[in-house]
Amino acid sequence: MIPTAAGLLSHHPGLQLELIGDARNFNLTRREADMALRLARPADMANSKVVARRIATLNYAIYVAAGKRDQAERLPWLVYEDGMMHLPHARWIAAQVEKSGEGSALAVNDAEALLQAAIAGLGRALLPVILVERVDGLCRVDIDDKTLPVREVWLLTHAELRHLARIRAVAEWLDRVFHIPQSKKG
Repeated sequence: MIPTAAGLLSHHPGLQLELIGDARNFNLTRREADMALRLARPADMANSKVVARRIATLNYAIYVAAGKRDQAERLPWLVYEDGMMHLPHARWIAAQVEKSGEGSALAVNDAEALLQAAIAGLGRALLPVILVERVDGLCRVDIDDKTLPVREVWLLTHAELRHLARIRAVAEWLDRVFHIPQSKKG
């Protein structure tokens, strides 16, 4: 999202964009945030104070450092630390490590760290395709596995705020961010 934020902010002077990456779910009904992105369908869809809509689907792929594609099968998996095992993509990687019978090279707690570790050549990583599209230094490893994770991206907005110009502007920007054409990089 950050690489495209300049366009949003230049078109909407005075808008203050606050992007907070946090594992906890902010409570919109208590106004902890005006808007939120979630990587799963919200559990309480009956809450009339919050409007939720699916804005995208995150596809995942396996990536290795550029120049290491031929070695991909021999590279160790880069994994999420145990506290992240509630996430489908973290469980998918853990299952691959278990199948291989080998250990992992590195455990992290966020996708950015996983991305940087893959670029550094520390192993292979499962990453959201949209995250890698604007990054140099990685190549995609195509595998014949229909079980690669797919995550829904949901935009939540406080119902009373959804018609405000600033909220609409950010919602439209997020729609554009998540619908940037995704090529098969690598």
